[in-house]
Amino acid sequence: MPPAAWILFGGSFVNRFGSFVLVFLVLYLTDEGFSPAEAGAAVSAYGAGGLGAALLGGWLADRLGRRNTIALSMFSAAATMLALSQARGLAPVVVLSGAAGPTSELYRPASAALLTDLLPPGRRITGFALYRLAHRGAARRARPGRSRRPCLPALPPRVACPPPSSTSNSRPRFPSTSPTRASRTPSSEHFSL
Repeated sequence: MPPAAWILFGGSFVNRFGSFVLVFLVLYLTDEGFSPAEAGAAVSAYGAGGLGAALLGGWLADRLGRRNTIALSMFSAAATMLALSQARGLAPVVVLSGAAGPTSELYRPASAALLTDLLPPGRRITGFALYRLAHRGAARRARPGRSRRPCLPALPPRVACPPPSSTSNSRPRFPSTSPTRASRTPSSEHFSL
């Protein structure tokens, strides 16, 4: 992998930490006396703003260039988040949250196109896998009643976070391939993930 690809992976990894703002935004707004519906409106504005970011980011990547679009996204997202931290009142929070959505997501099409430009065709699958892993970060999911344990980031929670092995019967069960059972149609009871 070229060094520029590793810089792109690292930048994407760091940028994904900005998504924590949404969780804390809801907690902050409800703590400041806003209703859950008003806090939800602010988070919805972020999501609504992010919907068009892929189209706008792709268009800007073609017009301004990949690196310029990434730089524009990073600097404008930082400025928007800084302004959001100083906003008072519901209207400015909703407006700035709506602006934070697209500014935070504009870089995605440009970075995917830049990664395609940087990598030869034979290395693109590995490159995009690393890029996706950087986006997912060190994903850890906790299920109620279970301890936190590392999970596989790209799989659904039931598959990625199997229950801890406490007995020998906790292994996945698969249909038998013996001749006596081969003629039967496997049912869902044979599969346990």
